[in-house]
Amino acid sequence: MASKFILLVEDDLNLQQSITLVLHRAGYLVTATDCSPEVLDIAGTGKYNLVILDSDMPETQKILLPRLKQCFPTIPVIILNDQPPSDSKLSSVRAPIHYLSKPVAPEDLLEKVHLVIE
Repeated sequence: MASKFILLVEDDLNLQQSITLVLHRAGYLVTATDCSPEVLDIAGTGKYNLVILDSDMPETQKILLPRLKQCFPTIPVIILNDQPPSDSKLSSVRAPIHYLSKPVAPEDLLEKVHLVIE
């Protein structure tokens, strides 16, 4: 299996570390950040097969997700959220978005990631 690259955007450092560890153990290469302004620059390198975004970060729903999908429409996105998403929050995003509820079980994370990018 060729290595798959994942960009993880999560501001809870404990959760960021645990998700990174789960993905690394499964053979994925992960770049993790808690800084949303640098996400577009990182994604712009062209090597990422998936972006996992924390929906609780203030910039995610209103700014980051629409810009990410506008600039990189082919990169799949998984949103980590505490509650079901509101359709009105994502009305400007026309690309498929996948969701996982927090706290996310490692097997659920891996199943969703595999489904989206394999």
